[in-house]
Amino acid sequence: MADVDICVFGATGFTGQFVVDYLAKYLHTNNIDLTFAVAGRSHAKLDRLLEKVACAVGTDAIRSVPVIVADVSDADAMRAMCKRSRILLNCVGPYRFYGEQVVSACIESGCHYLDICGEPQFLESMEAKYHETALSEGVVVVGACGFDSVPADIGAAFTVREAEKDGSRCGCIESFLSLAVDDSGGSLSGASGHFTTFECAVHGFGDQEKLRKLRKERKLAKVRPIGTARPPKRGGVFRHPQVQNKFCLPFMGSDASVVRRSQWSRMDKGESPIVYSAFFTVMTRWAVFLFLIFGFVFQLLARYQWGRSLLLKFPRFFTCGLFSHEGPSEEMRAATTFEMRMVALGYEAEDAAMLNYTKEVVTTITGPEPGYVATPIFLVQCALVLREGLEKGEVPRGGVMTTATAFGGIVPSSGSLLLYLLFSLRLSFLLTFLFSFLFSFAFSFLCTLLFSLFVFSLLPPPPQPPPQTPPLRFHQEIFPQVGVGG
Repeated sequence: MADVDICVFGATGFTGQFVVDYLAKYLHTNNIDLTFAVAGRSHAKLDRLLEKVACAVGTDAIRSVPVIVADVSDADAMRAMCKRSRILLNCVGPYRFYGEQVVSACIESGCHYLDICGEPQFLESMEAKYHETALSEGVVVVGACGFDSVPADIGAAFTVREAEKDGSRCGCIESFLSLAVDDSGGSLSGASGHFTTFECAVHGFGDQEKLRKLRKERKLAKVRPIGTARPPKRGGVFRHPQVQNKFCLPFMGSDASVVRRSQWSRMDKGESPIVYSAFFTVMTRWAVFLFLIFGFVFQLLARYQWGRSLLLKFPRFFTCGLFSHEGPSEEMRAATTFEMRMVALGYEAEDAAMLNYTKEVVTTITGPEPGYVATPIFLVQCALVLREGLEKGEVPRGGVMTTATAFGGIVPSSGSLLLYLLFSLRLSFLLTFLFSFLFSFAFSFLCTLLFSLFVFSLLPPPPQPPPQTPPLRFHQEIFPQVGVGG
């Protein structure tokens, strides 16, 4: 019989400790009557973590939080942990090595499961293998509840919903991720990440063939946009009018995989899917050059076992200090922020022919450092929404699903779940006729030129975005420490 509402598994890991810290502070600050436990391999380390969190929160009650000793190699211990928990937050990665045991134990024990995985192969294989079982057992399994990929998945769902409120139809969405570091003191070198994140990426690229094979075996329908217009064709490097003074490159994270799974869910319900593409931005040509060189070396080495061993042995060297075993410092985490801008193209309600995109909707999502500040917030808030949604019958009763599929319909369209999960959304509606024909041609021409680094110096200034109507601001301040304002 479950005796705790939420259990954080992998609580003493680099990310897990921040999840516990945020969960304890949020419950204490908001006087929420909810019990939680911490779980991991070492009782002593878990005790030290609770002592540290108790001091940070300022309450002795944290010291009496239940401690559960469990290891993924011990199936009995895993089942015992899951049977004590109503919702399990799995922070143990890489998930391709340690995740399936946890998913299996949760489903067998009737415990709902959330994780912060950003590995497409694991996420898609769990859906293929366990969806029907989880559905029959009434267990909700939701992966990618961290920065991978709540902003992209929930953001896309929010954007589609806003774009189609007046009867318009949405065809495609492009997202552009930007990171910024406030180095006003001059002591910070740039954003950084922990070794486990890098390890997941290395093995993910190394197993791309297995992912392609899995997708081929599942025979899933191709996501095709509504209407005859097609998403803009992009090259390896390009500019975009909504992301001024920056270069855009393809983002190789899990966002595209997760959003695509959400579109399959929309198709199953008879709704029109959208085509989604993910990109990240950099400021200078030199940064573009470094990323292209890094990407080439990384993908080359990740294909071979000896190359993966080399990458994992010297992460700081091969990433120019971007990833390390130490992870980002507290000062770095406090100085880093992210912005994800989503640009949706679609058709006005009266556009029955749907030959060319005639409407553009822009959503901007902003928040703190993505990996170790925003991710704990996303994960904990997803758990709280799941708990409340289950009590009210507003969450699907079981299955392996994405955040948009699980939580996207929990409130009316005028409500706030999507805002509840995101930090700040700003919508700008822009209406441009014959948009697709004119800009698709221009972008295709630029992409051909930009693909070669030799023409960077010839790149014209980025086009200015069309005049915007005053942005509609939506904001619900539920994260006091984030301090996001309109």
